[in-house]
Amino acid sequence: RGTAEHHAHLAVTYRRAGNAKGAAEHEALAEKLSLGYAPTCSRIGDLYIYGGDMKRASEWYRRAAQVADVTSNEFIATLENYARSMMDERRWDIAASCYEALAQSYASEQFSGGSLSTYAKARLNADLAKALAVLPEDRARAIALLEGIHRNFMTDGSLADDFFPLLRQAGLTTELERWF
Repeated sequence: RGTAEHHAHLAVTYRRAGNAKGAAEHEALAEKLSLGYAPTCSRIGDLYIYGGDMKRASEWYRRAAQVADVTSNEFIATLENYARSMMDERRWDIAASCYEALAQSYASEQFSGGSLSTYAKARLNADLAKALAVLPEDRARAIALLEGIHRNFMTDGSLADDFFPLLRQAGLTTELERWF
């Protein structure tokens, strides 16, 4: 009884209260009732974000992106959520792939809701995630990618959102100090 979102909200609440059994019951109902409908899956992901459960939110965003109509703005919205969740989880290869798809979508003639700044932000995130994905195996290539990002966006305040904090987390303090 109730909607998928209602049961997801109850699951989040139960989980936060430490009642794993109650949460599992409502999660199962939310899964059954979502019926693979992308907007519902996205809203459930949002509920898990609200509950502080990034792992479950990412799973629901992934489901939403998989079932969304790729010819609609719905796909863009769900892929943005999934890409962001992958950045937050430091799953650089998946995040890079998602942001690459977003950048291509924003640059296409079929996408009518985009702007140059939207495309640029997706391009920045795609390259940033790609650089962080290759950093452990190919430091020189990663630094070159990061240097390109800095050069292209050095006057843009958006570098403070992810770029500089992620450089610090990656231990790239020399580069951080030089570029900052």
